[in-house]
Amino acid sequence: MFVKRGGMPEKLASRLVPGARILVVRLDSIGDCVLSAGFFIGLRALFPAAHITGVFQEETAPLYETSGLFDEILRASGGNGPELSPPYDLAICPRWDIDHWGALELIQRSGAPLLVGFERAGVEVFTHALRTPGARHEVLKNRDLLMFLGAPAEPPPPRLFIPDAAREAAWRLPCRLSLGRYAVLGISARSANRIWPIESFLPVVDALSARFGLRSIVIGGADAQANGHWLEDMRPDSVTSPAGQLDVMGSAALIAEARIFIGMDSGPMHLAAASGVPVVEISCHPLNGRDDHDNAPQRFGPFATPSRVLQPSRARLLCSDGCDQLDISHCITLVTPAEVIEAVGSLLDETL
Repeated sequence: MFVKRGGMPEKLASRLVPGARILVVRLDSIGDCVLSAGFFIGLRALFPAAHITGVFQEETAPLYETSGLFDEILRASGGNGPELSPPYDLAICPRWDIDHWGALELIQRSGAPLLVGFERAGVEVFTHALRTPGARHEVLKNRDLLMFLGAPAEPPPPRLFIPDAAREAAWRLPCRLSLGRYAVLGISARSANRIWPIESFLPVVDALSARFGLRSIVIGGADAQANGHWLEDMRPDSVTSPAGQLDVMGSAALIAEARIFIGMDSGPMHLAAASGVPVVEISCHPLNGRDDHDNAPQRFGPFATPSRVLQPSRARLLCSDGCDQLDISHCITLVTPAEVIEAVGSLLDETL
């Protein structure tokens, strides 16, 4: 671990008055924000009387609106940061990797004398910057940052804060369709190389129905609608696709009651893991790839839930440290439906 300047802030909590104003900026994806849940829980425990403002994207803000962890939530939309009310006493960016969303700019605009984050994200910005191993899971990196701030104990693993209204919206769908026990399929992801071919899901759907007695629900946003409808058309008796019909919290509520989640490294996968749903992750990251790669399960795999992670045995031609063909489904195609079905069976047997 490394501190840029100012010394280790172990006594930071005692340096801030009880009503101190703290700004936390997390502008990246759903999965990243879910993985920070333990950090936010620990931050509130560390500063119980502080006024904590969280800044999130429009899509991710609902994850924490009913959590009670923030006194105020600001939304960044359309590439524009929200209006801040400086000065703050402490500003934190809990993202380890390079910032592509303008979080560091907001940190600099906070007017806070204490700016805390990870060295890799922006050592030139922070007054106190932490170095932690790149291959460490993102949840554990956030734990490192919380301990760096002076937390006396490790925070809990990620969890979700699903409001009753979202549960009711989600359950209107399965009650109407009499779904019963079901599996959730996550068929979309942030980049094409993370996406398993949709045709490969057909044998999995058949096995879920015939061998395990589970209907398949396809979850995702607008980017999953076309493939979700295709699966539904191909297997109308065993697939239902509400993709694009539910917001993030409605999707989270539907996922939370699933028997198992099957899909790629994506927001829905992390929603499932944070709910304790067993996860079969189909990863594009080859076994001979770097452990600190952006797609490495060592960093972004399902955390604190029963799981199986299936990876290509090797990188395909043109790839080495990881799957670098961002615009096509590439290394991930080496994972077979038979492997996925076997993983589903062993995980269901283990968690019955």
